[in-house]
Amino acid sequence: MLTIAPMQRLSDLYEHLGAALDLTSELYEDAVIKYEDVAEWLNAPESPLHAYDALLYPQGSFRLGTVVRPLFRADEYDLDFVCRLSRNKATITQEQLKNLVGDRLKKHPDLKVSASRRCWTIDYPKQFHMDVLPAIINTDRLPNGILLTDRELRYWQFSNPIDYAMWLFHRKMSRFGRSKRRSSAVFNF
Repeated sequence: MLTIAPMQRLSDLYEHLGAALDLTSELYEDAVIKYEDVAEWLNAPESPLHAYDALLYPQGSFRLGTVVRPLFRADEYDLDFVCRLSRNKATITQEQLKNLVGDRLKKHPDLKVSASRRCWTIDYPKQFHMDVLPAIINTDRLPNGILLTDRELRYWQFSNPIDYAMWLFHRKMSRFGRSKRRSSAVFNF
């Protein structure tokens, strides 16, 4: 069994390792500024997406706070976002959805946009790339359920990155609380 001093050193080591892997505040702030610019562009009053309340929000590691900083300065990292439109699946095909979002992104004068199989990629060279996944609301799973395209643009896929992140956060906090109580009992903290 570890005593308190080695436990503290191990804890400090993990803390240091986490800080080394985490995005710097400058990298994070730069990503947020670029994300907000894209979100404003997609839902600007003159945008064809404005009528569908285009909402851009993070998913994956950026939402979960687990983005890993690039190992080398020249390396890029990946940020994943959802562009959710308030449309019913009976009113739009997957191909139309993907093209609607992509056409708007391509009109931005400062963005370098390319198509991926299921999303659009915005490249910020020597920084990061932002994957924008077109989606619509899933009326069977309100308020946060979404439908997104499959690779062949034939079958709607179900997802819910907002509720997943909330579930994971609550699980983490629940486990952390149990672990902390157990540690306190053993080490009398």
